[in-house]
Amino acid sequence: MNDKLQQFLDQAFRPYGDFPARKDIEQELLVNLTEKYNDLKAEGKSDDEAYRLTTESFGDVSEIMEQVAPDPTVIAATVPTGTKPSLGKTIIGHLKSAFKEGDSRFRAAPLTQADLSGSQLSGADFSMSALNDATFEKSHMHGAKFKATALNGASFAGADLTKSNFNVSDLQNANLENTNLTRSNVSPLLV
Repeated sequence: MNDKLQQFLDQAFRPYGDFPARKDIEQELLVNLTEKYNDLKAEGKSDDEAYRLTTESFGDVSEIMEQVAPDPTVIAATVPTGTKPSLGKTIIGHLKSAFKEGDSRFRAAPLTQADLSGSQLSGADFSMSALNDATFEKSHMHGAKFKATALNGASFAGADLTKSNFNVSDLQNANLENTNLTRSNVSPLLV
């Protein structure tokens, strides 16, 4: 099934050609899609149905590309003059700017080790994202979605996660100290 999902990703990114970090992004997304597919199979879905539901949940590749190649004014605001931004710093700068503007749809985003502490992320959708070792400390995340999200080692210390959804997410080694999980869906979790 990995080959079929890889072909799906290759086709989705084909219009964007080869760009820096394409291989890394596709690899992160392939891991997330494979996990989603396997979860659906474990629920008793047929191969075809699990594949269809997995690819339908992928979302719009243009949203991912907006994060990879954000507005130049965002890059200028987050990178010192005379230096070339790394992909990771560019994406994080774009995210922080987008959150201030209220745009919080980041499905299937590769954000490992992102520092989004103290952010206003109410209603944010991080479903199927790679957020291992990310920091959301003291963030306001009322109603956030983390469905099938890799959160191994992420820190939510002191965050407000009221009414958030962590269905089928990996929270191994996550820091949930002093985190408000009132009325959140935290079951089943991989912990």
